[in-house]
Amino acid sequence: MTVLGNGKPIASQIEQQHSNLALDWRKRIVFKTRLKPGSVSRFDCTLKVLNRKPAITRRPRNGFYIFKNDILDVRVNAATGLVDRYAVAGVNYLTQGAFCPLVLRDNEDPWEVSATAFGPVAGRFRLMDKTKGSRFSGLKNTIESVRVIEDGDVRTVIEAVLAYKESFICQRYALPKQGSEVMVETRVLWNQKNSMLKLELPLAINAKRYLGHTAFGVQTLPMNGTEAVAQKWVCAADDANGLGLTCINDGIYGSDWCGNSIRPSLLRAPAYSAHPVGNAPTCPPDRFSPRIDQGEHIFRFWINAGNIDQRLRAVSAEAQVKNERPYALSFFPKGDGSQPKPVVVLDNQAIELSCLKRAQNDDGWVFRLFNTTDCKQSLRLRLPIAGVRSTCRFGRYEIKTFRLNSDGVLSEVNLLEEEAPDACIYHNTMAGKS
Repeated sequence: MTVLGNGKPIASQIEQQHSNLALDWRKRIVFKTRLKPGSVSRFDCTLKVLNRKPAITRRPRNGFYIFKNDILDVRVNAATGLVDRYAVAGVNYLTQGAFCPLVLRDNEDPWEVSATAFGPVAGRFRLMDKTKGSRFSGLKNTIESVRVIEDGDVRTVIEAVLAYKESFICQRYALPKQGSEVMVETRVLWNQKNSMLKLELPLAINAKRYLGHTAFGVQTLPMNGTEAVAQKWVCAADDANGLGLTCINDGIYGSDWCGNSIRPSLLRAPAYSAHPVGNAPTCPPDRFSPRIDQGEHIFRFWINAGNIDQRLRAVSAEAQVKNERPYALSFFPKGDGSQPKPVVVLDNQAIELSCLKRAQNDDGWVFRLFNTTDCKQSLRLRLPIAGVRSTCRFGRYEIKTFRLNSDGVLSEVNLLEEEAPDACIYHNTMAGKS
């Protein structure tokens, strides 16, 4: 497979598509690139027929799958299926047994009105033996329960299958050939009752702050085992050494800090529904009661680490990409006519475009920018479609809203899209603010 972007080859690889048809009707192509703002990027993919499927040659050494690139060092334990080392630029951030699925004691109450924390730990998922793991995987032959399933120019993907009583997990680690961001996919077949499922990320750094993303801000989260709420990401901050580890998710909101570990909350298994009332049984003792969160669920996390200031500056933009994914289009435009210009171009990764929509009065467009950090930021703002450019300055966690009217005039408005008497007006002269 050859992938071209702007006529130049891009590192790529073919992986198992989301089907099992032994036909070339559909291909899954993995490549890493930078997309142009507010526009469609074209990539040309050319197939090359091979006599046989390339063999995966990566094998464990001394009981570990050892993966390294120019900045990243990861070790996946072949006996446990867990990560025993995650190091960036020579600094280890996670200790032995990272990404272990934990089962905590819980109850029938879906609201959990009597506590602010869950636990204690009732058990852990363990790696299945080859026979059980192969049967769970639907295989006719017997293979190891930790295995490399993809390995190419872009990434290596390692898969492990684990079990706890009536529940099972297929966990995958996507390790990049460039960069330090590791993706962890946890596919859960959850059949427990009165139990809660968490992942455990034991830290090797001495973090003193636990931070979480919230609407237009960052919140300091408790570090005493209390269940905390955050949106797209959390961060362990070791300010004394200038280090930080971030964990982006694609849909959960709960976690806690226990000991020196981040523990994202995945699933519970209370009744649907129930509520403790006095001394009465929460659920009838003589029949089946439906439970929530049962069955198959998929969770994805992206782990990255490095300088704490750089991590906090970049993580909101990274999380926005993960949660608002660009999508692929299969079409071949003729290329006639003039190429449309992008609407908004930002040059500061710490400034997030959180909204782009029609104005309430239908006169033009409204877009909202947000400084995702606790430091002052400046931004060179460009609106190529209107010929406007200027420098905007933001205070810590500041929100600014702009309206571009139908005449191509840009003005700053409040959150209700009301223009203040002394509002800044920007004209389409490409000369900046007037």
